[in-house]
Amino acid sequence: MGEYSKSDIIRYYRKKSGMTQEELSEGICTPETLNRYENKSLNPTDDKFNLLMQKLGKRSDTVIFDMQTELVNFHKIRLIILKYFEQGDFERLTQLIDNIKEKEILNMNYPENQQFLLRIENIIAYQKKELPIKDYIKKLEDLLLLTFPEYTSINYETKKIYTENEFLIINNLATAYGKTGAFDIACNIFQKTAMSLEQISFNDYKPVYLLLINYANFLGINQKYDESIKVCRQGVEWLLKNDRANYLYNFFYNIGWNMIEKSKQNRDRQLKNTGKIYIWEAYQLCQIFAENQKAFERIKEYYISIQDEIS
Repeated sequence: MGEYSKSDIIRYYRKKSGMTQEELSEGICTPETLNRYENKSLNPTDDKFNLLMQKLGKRSDTVIFDMQTELVNFHKIRLIILKYFEQGDFERLTQLIDNIKEKEILNMNYPENQQFLLRIENIIAYQKKELPIKDYIKKLEDLLLLTFPEYTSINYETKKIYTENEFLIINNLATAYGKTGAFDIACNIFQKTAMSLEQISFNDYKPVYLLLINYANFLGINQKYDESIKVCRQGVEWLLKNDRANYLYNFFYNIGWNMIEKSKQNRDRQLKNTGKIYIWEAYQLCQIFAENQKAFERIKEYYISIQDEIS
């Protein structure tokens, strides 16, 4: 992870929070002093820096940048990027990323900016079958190593704290390794990352949700049904903690699917019927919170397919 001055950190998080210098400085220092901190003509003491970070809702020992930009409203562009990405609208997404690069809205000399944009570009290329999976993994690992030089897939160990970009890349890597059949590598990355959720530094719930749902899918596909259900319950707890009931249907669906698949091994009728209840709950929730049409259609199809199997 790059080293940044206190001035850069104060200015970055103040702008990101939408606070004025007057608002941030109140009760800590004068607006003029804060201005001098930000323009690097005066270096804040550790005490002043800690107070400013606390007011911005950040721990002073873990503040890190997700991206480097002087454009205060870039978070709006970022949300559009993520919206197109989630919808699978790769054409508009590619045009938007090309425009960001052309206008140099993000300085690509910063590793955080590279991780944000190039991760998405690599995923698009992989999804469009323009990038073989081994090359896709290599490119993602190169991006991760920019800020996480200790990373290794063979003996993956967690780090002190993750940025959102790093967390998303790790999720993509674990998923990709799973698709290559490298079960032990994928499982190790998923498991150790899922066990270290307190080491994240971002406020967004979604990267953790994505990692847990992909981990649960990976375990279920590999017939680790009980382990998958356990991860799903962890995901439910995480979403409820963050007041995000709109994505619960994915975990409920996975729990039900795992129970039904496991019941086929030992002909456990009670487990099978319990699984059907979870599928029904997932179907009802998905009708209310149907952000992803493909997910809704998949759950609907599976729900209909098990109706004639009711015991």
